[in-house]
Amino acid sequence: HRYKRNTYTVTYVSSGTTVATHSHLFGEPFNASIDVPGTSLTSPRPGYIFKGWYDNSETVGTPVTDTTMPATNTVLYAKWAPLTATVTFDSEGGSPVNSQELTYGDAATKPADPVREGYTFAGWILYTNGNPSVYSFSAAVTGDITLHALWKKNDSSVSYTVIHQTDDGQILSTTTETAPIGSLVSKWALDAADRGDYAYVDVSSRSMVLDENAENNVLTFTYSKEARYSYTVHYVDAQTGEQIHSDDIIGSQTLNLQNVSAREIDGYTLQGDSTGYVSADQLEYTFYYTKNPEAPAAPQAPAKRKSALPETGDVSSVALVGTVLTSAAALGTSLVLRRRKWFDMRY
Repeated sequence: HRYKRNTYTVTYVSSGTTVATHSHLFGEPFNASIDVPGTSLTSPRPGYIFKGWYDNSETVGTPVTDTTMPATNTVLYAKWAPLTATVTFDSEGGSPVNSQELTYGDAATKPADPVREGYTFAGWILYTNGNPSVYSFSAAVTGDITLHALWKKNDSSVSYTVIHQTDDGQILSTTTETAPIGSLVSKWALDAADRGDYAYVDVSSRSMVLDENAENNVLTFTYSKEARYSYTVHYVDAQTGEQIHSDDIIGSQTLNLQNVSAREIDGYTLQGDSTGYVSADQLEYTFYYTKNPEAPAAPQAPAKRKSALPETGDVSSVALVGTVLTSAAALGTSLVLRRRKWFDMRY
């Protein structure tokens, strides 16, 4: 008997809405990743990531891992869960401070001040692109961050220098000031009236924590006649929010609007367009990717039934042919003898 495999459907539901339906033959593999053909899954709210497909609407238990089509129609439900973020505290030589794990968008709790002999604690700072700033514990945390303790050395001070220069090497002004070692100092760029023809500056303000070595305490502003920008391109796993490739930094660009192209990353598929743009108002751009699912194991073909007849080339086939020919010859001889006997009796 010959049988035909039945066809069944897989229905994909996300946030109460059917997003795709696909038909498969019994035993065929089906898709159980975020990258479902015919639809583009999006997080129901900021900071939530895809955690897999489940066989129940409550999305409890474990996600579906057996992706072989069963002998019944199937409904899969997408599970979304909030990202978590870790705030790490680097006490910079002071007493240790425990890290905090938060839900995406929550604010960190200000810990008890650490202590350090010979220093006075002056707060927590966060470095952004190498520039330190005093951290606000009312800020929403949307990714892993490390806060650094700021210490002022007791009864000590150090000098620092602020340099304003042009991109062709001209010095517009230089000032030197003093402050306690470990202080966070911030300075602003020159007013437009003091820049001459150099209307553009690389950054509007700079900050630093003063080192005990004055040679390391230099804040430099660079001015140019044309606007220059530095852009950053990020590459992120759409499911986990983790960086999957180092950032591309496009520095010292005079264009106000510039196209950027996504990278090809092994093991990942780009979501959305392969190009984007950055501008003076949007200095960062993020491309999102999904991790490629592992290829399902190829189904094994059923064992071949051996024919009752020997195959060509088999020694037994030679014997069989001989037997058949011998039998046929004997039968022919018998028929001839019978016919002759009948003929002799008649005449």
